[in-house]
This record gives sequence, C-alpha cells and structure tokens, in this order.
Amino acid sequence: MGKTRISSNVNPQVEYPNIKILLHEHLVRLPYLPGIIYSKKTLSYLFYLIAWPCIISGTAQYLLLAILKRFANLTFYTIDPTLFLGSTGFWLLITCFLWSIIASVIRYFFQQSINQPNLQHWIFPLTVLENRDINDKHLRTIIKFTYAKVKFVLYAVACAAFSFYIPILIGLPAQYLPWTLFNAVNTAFHGYICTAWEFNFIFLLGFYLYYCGLRYSKLTSSFRRQLISQSVYHTENPQFNLTPYYDEGLRRFTQKIIKLAKEIDKAENFWYRVNNTVFMGTFLAETLLLYLTFFANTEGAILCCCIFLGLLTIFYGQSINFIPGIYLQHKFDEAVNDTKKWINHSSYLARLRALTVLDYLTERHLFVVFWCVDTTTWNYLKVQAEVAMLLLLLISNSRR
Repeated sequence: MGKTRISSNVNPQVEYPNIKILLHEHLVRLPYLPGIIYSKKTLSYLFYLIAWPCIISGTAQYLLLAILKRFANLTFYTIDPTLFLGSTGFWLLITCFLWSIIASVIRYFFQQSINQPNLQHWIFPLTVLENRDINDKHLRTIIKFTYAKVKFVLYAVACAAFSFYIPILIGLPAQYLPWTLFNAVNTAFHGYICTAWEFNFIFLLGFYLYYCGLRYSKLTSSFRRQLISQSVYHTENPQFNLTPYYDEGLRRFTQKIIKLAKEIDKAENFWYRVNNTVFMGTFLAETLLLYLTFFANTEGAILCCCIFLGLLTIFYGQSINFIPGIYLQHKFDEAVNDTKKWINHSSYLARLRALTVLDYLTERHLFVVFWCVDTTTWNYLKVQAEVAMLLLLLISNSRR
C-alpha cells in the first residue's frame, strides 16, 4: 500500500485519546487522525486484522447456506443459525447476508479514505466527542449518551447474534457442541463487526447532523440577540447610527453560515457513501425482519432477537439518518430566513454582498440520501410507506 495521504485539516500537535479508544473498539484504523495508532503487539490489532476477512467469509457463508436451504434442502447442523426455523430460516439468512455485505462495503470506504484526503474531512468535526472545554451542558450530555449508546449496542447485538445458536446448543447431541459453540462465537463476532461498522457509524452521522443543527441554532440565536440589543439601544438613542453595526453583524453571520455549510459539504464526501449503503441495505433488511417477526413461524429467543434487530434496523437505517437531518435543515433554513429578514437594515454594499450569499444558500439542501431524497418529514413518511408496501408484496408472494 502507498503512503497515506493526510488532509490539511490535521493538527499534528493534538491527540484524541477518547476517540482513539472509540475507534479501537470499533475495529477502525484512521492513520490520518493524530494519536490513532495501533500497536502490533496488542489483541485489538489482531481483531482489527481478522475483522474484514471474517466478515467477508461470513457473507459467503450466509449466502451459501441460503442457497442450499432454498434449492437443495440441505442442512449443516453446526454452522446454520436457522436450523430449527425450517423454510423461514432462508429469509433470516438473507438478512444476515445483507448486513454482512453492508459492513464489508463500509470497511472498504474506511480503507479508501486513507489514501484520499477528500474523504478524511468527516472525522475532524467529530473530535468534539473528545469533550474538551465544552461549556454547553446539553451538548456534554449528548456526547456522554452517544458513547454509552454505541458501546451498549455493540455488545447487545453480539449477544443477540449468539442467542440464535441457543436452541441449537440445547437440541444437538454433545459431540456437536465444540464446533457449534465455535460457530456461535463466530456469529457473535459477525454481529459485533456489523454493529461497529454500520449501525454505530450511522449513529455517529446522526450525532454529527444534530451537532451541526445545534451550531446553526446557536448562530441564529446569537445574531438575533445582537440585533435586538442594538435596536433597543437605538430606540433609547435615536441619533445613534446603527447601519455600520448591522453591516458588520450581517457580514459575520453570513460568513459563519457559509463556513459551516462548506464543512458539511466536505464531510458529506464520505458520509453519503456510508449513508446510501446503509439506507438501501437496511431498507431491505427491515422488511425481512418485519416479516420474520409478525408473519413467519418464529418463537422464543429467535423471535425476541428478530424484534430487537428489527427495531434496531428501523432506528439506524431509516430514522437516525433522517430525523437529525430534518433538524439540521430546519435550523439552516432559519438562519437563511433571518438573513433575509435583517438584510433591509444594512447599507447598500452590505445588502449586495448578503444577496450574493443568499443566492448560494437559498433552497440549499445540506444533506440528501441518494443525491436526490431530501431529509424532510414528508420524505421520511414516504420511506416508511414504501417499506410497508414492500412488506405486503413479500407476504403475498410467500403465500403463493
């Protein structure tokens, strides 16, 4: 592999120990972020090395088992987590196959970002997770919640994946136990990897979109307070000329709006690849899990796992990338509308500059899915309606 190309955004004097731990737990190596270095003599480095080959082999395994179950009616007792599900197990294997494909593709995007500086900008705004010198109590709480959430889901999904083998471990003869137990642990590791690379990074995307929306909200509130304060002062002192202050305030405000919009645009070079992949894969997986939960012959531990994984898929794949995006777009539009509202209070030259900025910002969509689906409430409802229609098609086809 060639020498790593580093984005100019890097400050080599700063290290991020909390983010280093977070990335280690998620089996991700980003040499373009200072302090994120794996020692080759640690267990975490071994897991990092085997994770991608493991998920690729798992992808092939689930596809092969699905084909054999569907067309050859063959069963492999020790490696098939759907052993007691009959024909329904085919759909669960296809779901596992989809998750594995998504994880493998996202792992490729991480590797791609190492040699392409334009794909490295996404990580730098997330250094706010280091939680240094943050005075905003609300933001500190959100950061703590983010750490707790991603760590919990990592191990919860691994346990859920392992539990698919519980009926098999109980029901098979003792001579199959060692190999079956090995495959149960291997499947749990697959679940851990899929959670790390797709679910949790989409959650980090949701955090980033919300964080940007929060920044726009604070910009707008600060701008309003400044203008209101100046207006009150002008009311008390009519002879005071406010125009230069309006001009300067408007100039700074529009500069900050554009600066944040450009940051989002740079980060989106990486995020739209990840989000599009997860969105499409979980769109299909969500439908299959709904079918397995409500219309298939599943029960006990496997039914509980399907419910948990279904809710997780709906939340991560179809919600967490939309709802914070809706919030961000709303706060961005508020900032643009405030610029329009106060533009008439400025001088002619400042108004001309602001109109040029507004031409760039007006009706701009900061975050989209598949380059065309805007993150709006209406589009979110349409996505859920399409899932329902796909589920109905699946049900009608399965009953033929």
